[in-house]
Amino acid sequence: MQLRNLLLVLEYDGSSYSGWQVQKGVRTVQGTLERVLSDSLKEKIRVCASGRTDAGVHALGQVANFYTTSSLSTDILFRILKAHLPEDLRVLNLFEVSLDFHARKTAVRKRYLYVVCLGNSLPVFLQRYVYSLGRRELDVARVREGSRTFLGRHDFTSFSSPREKNSSPVRTIFSLEVCLRESFLFFDIQADGFLYHMVRFMVGELLMVGFGKKDIADLEFMLAHPSCTHHRFSAPPEGLYLLEVQYPDVDPYQGLRLKESGFIVPLWVREDSGA
Repeated sequence: MQLRNLLLVLEYDGSSYSGWQVQKGVRTVQGTLERVLSDSLKEKIRVCASGRTDAGVHALGQVANFYTTSSLSTDILFRILKAHLPEDLRVLNLFEVSLDFHARKTAVRKRYLYVVCLGNSLPVFLQRYVYSLGRRELDVARVREGSRTFLGRHDFTSFSSPREKNSSPVRTIFSLEVCLRESFLFFDIQADGFLYHMVRFMVGELLMVGFGKKDIADLEFMLAHPSCTHHRFSAPPEGLYLLEVQYPDVDPYQGLRLKESGFIVPLWVREDSGA
């Protein structure tokens, strides 16, 4: 039996999941996906993702891979997953890659979106997908100014929660765009990787700057003095989306394109779907 390595692109609503990683007694994305794959391929499947999203965090283009000895075609498996996965978890792409591809270890760039609603006008239908500031006033210009502090290569220990002791806390932020569209504020962040809770701490602290509760100098101090003991605000999970993961030799989104589809954030759709 020949070993194969299959790549998945996943879209999921994280609202009713206790995060990506398998945990006993709770519903997780990994556990749900592995159960369906194992039943379909008649063998024990272990899926590795580009990163472990937290409870309540969403994914628009999560990348994962798994090994199998099954000879089942990717087209048939795609249709099986489409039929048997729950409505809040969907496979967008599925194809075979080289055995040395690893969704987490070979990733070179990740892109997250965080969405904030300004004002007190958030519909109840969007409460699981956006962080609402309510009536609090936010200085968006100050937020934009503060966002430039994070650009470049830094030790981001001050903007993360302790997790992996042996991994380096140094990351490179390639871009951090703050865009206001109507009553929604979008944080579009691209980096070579992210620490545990890093995006939520970065956004949370930028919001504190926008509220006037912290200065940009405070962000600079936290970068210069890496420590998890700083008093920090973590933005809640519901506004966070994993949008895209890039690799040096593989395009996970082949046959897909990002499109504004009427939802708050753009979605990956098939190029030949006409959608």
